[in-house]
Amino acid sequence: MRKIAIFLTTIMVIALAACGGHDAAPDTTSIRDENLAKLAKVWGFAKYTHPAFLTGEMCWDEELLNLIPIVYSAYADDVNAILYEWLVSLGDDGWGDYRLVIVEAWANFWMPLLDELQWLSIINRSHSENLVTFRAQIYEGDLPRFEILESWLLGWEIIDENGIANENDNSIFRQMADFNWINEYYLGMPLYEHLSRFQAIRPLGRTNAPVSFDHLGNSVFTNQRNHEDMDFGDIRYRLLGLFRMWNAMEYYFPYRDILDRDWHELLTEHIAMMFEDDDRLSYEMALASLSMNLHDAHVVFLNTTDFLYSKLPRISSFMHSTNAVFLDADFFNGIAGYFLLPARLAEAEGRLVVSEPMPDTGLMPGDVILAINSRDIDHITADMLRFLSYPNDEKALAYLSRLGLWSQTSDMTVTILRDDARLQLEVEFYGWETNDAMPSHERLESNIGLINPAHLSHNEIHDIMRDFADTDGLIIDFRQYPSDFIAYSLAEYLVEQNQLFAIVSSPSISVPGVFKDSFRGYSGGVRSPEAYFYENPVVLLMYEWTISRPEFTIMSLRNGSNVTVMGNNSIGADGNVTILPLPGGISMVYTGLGVYTPEGGQTQRIGLSPDIYVHRTIQGIAEGRDELMEAAIRYILGD
Repeated sequence: MRKIAIFLTTIMVIALAACGGHDAAPDTTSIRDENLAKLAKVWGFAKYTHPAFLTGEMCWDEELLNLIPIVYSAYADDVNAILYEWLVSLGDDGWGDYRLVIVEAWANFWMPLLDELQWLSIINRSHSENLVTFRAQIYEGDLPRFEILESWLLGWEIIDENGIANENDNSIFRQMADFNWINEYYLGMPLYEHLSRFQAIRPLGRTNAPVSFDHLGNSVFTNQRNHEDMDFGDIRYRLLGLFRMWNAMEYYFPYRDILDRDWHELLTEHIAMMFEDDDRLSYEMALASLSMNLHDAHVVFLNTTDFLYSKLPRISSFMHSTNAVFLDADFFNGIAGYFLLPARLAEAEGRLVVSEPMPDTGLMPGDVILAINSRDIDHITADMLRFLSYPNDEKALAYLSRLGLWSQTSDMTVTILRDDARLQLEVEFYGWETNDAMPSHERLESNIGLINPAHLSHNEIHDIMRDFADTDGLIIDFRQYPSDFIAYSLAEYLVEQNQLFAIVSSPSISVPGVFKDSFRGYSGGVRSPEAYFYENPVVLLMYEWTISRPEFTIMSLRNGSNVTVMGNNSIGADGNVTILPLPGGISMVYTGLGVYTPEGGQTQRIGLSPDIYVHRTIQGIAEGRDELMEAAIRYILGD
């Protein structure tokens, strides 16, 4: 705290001189935090909409770093004026002119044409029953809802015929960002009127913009600086990291609308957290705490300059195989420890259970973990979950089972429950050696084919299905992450007719904070010369750590009339990921595209539901049985 205090004492003197008219700082930290939260919102809005930043003419980070000390020391009554003057100083925004040019083009040419061609089902006209009302709204300065504006601008963005909503379908646009803060009461009339002038972003090159978009429409943040040498005691850079993450999620996270907590309240809370200490660990923990509220199982924080893998090479292979979530050694040490319990875990019957122990540890399959180093497992998991982006409470233990349990020391006292007996074992971490080698496919007894998606070579699926043409049933184990993308190629064999299986949403280029249903996924039907329809029973295995690509693949394949999904709900983190660089040499991975059911329903957080639930049991794990595989074989055999 000492460095922060010295720094703020200095900047307050400068800021007071700049603001003038007052001789004291705000009375309470709550006023300070509210002032800074307002700065974060106005700066973030300008960052992603103003030409000065979109063209790279001005540095958005530098502007914020200069503003923080001024706003920090200002009274609430002064903040709106400060932000207004700053916004105007950025130069011509083109917002109002662009509105009139584009709207006039639509009013005079495109809308009459669409009327004539009866294409108005793609235009949401709930605010403009006719062209007279439409023009009146614009010239009188009314601000249309952002989703309506986006509909007016459809002519500037390519929409596939499968992406056009029918007359009664308003789901093509999904409002994510909350713009309720853009009002006269919160911002004052000058700032409110200025921000309200924004209508859409001009078509422009994004070579130097804070965000661009890849060929799938996913957000790309390569122009954001990492500030690897930041001083973690400098509150300006601590807030820069927080504000950058908060705004990126506000405008470019596809599931912003299903968060449990109010995202704007979380901003103020985490501003206060950034003032509590002045080291790297506290900074990273505050960022992780905010990201936890996304409940996005894709979230991973990586230290781009010093990976945990390089510090602890002995556990590298294990971590790669578990999708572990961490920032760096300092962060992970702060919440868990350096040393991994030498066992793979599973969630069964609401407990964390050893599923695969390392040799010579004394641990056995089926052991229920009760405590580590005399610390109750409930306390351990509660501490870890404060910083981990798990989907929901029901999946918390399953999420942690993949991460593993850690200790501050290599020697661990592990308390377990085995056959109703409470035991204490002295366990030493000495590395992890794993051998996950298995064939891409094999023929089981009873002439059932098994496909192991994690071990497929490119386009091998066609050779496998040719080999399995005479089998009496097929099992595809999506407890594994496919090494090859087979959502479409395998569907040629399993799904009779071409069918819709998923809707994908991507961020709007024109209006930040809006997502549009830009792609509709269809699969199935025999298209390749070598493909045929497999008529025998097919079982897709799924469990609580089926994530991302296998979820998307299951959505495609389950349309087959002979296909049955067995197991437990998947984790619920679908859609391509994107990477957000953060100050301090950190990169945050998160879900960038939204994935929905063919009906437009939610998959994120809740996951996919199986057709037949099969739950692992502690006894089954202790006996070394694969209860899901057993159930699949019985189902195919009709037992």
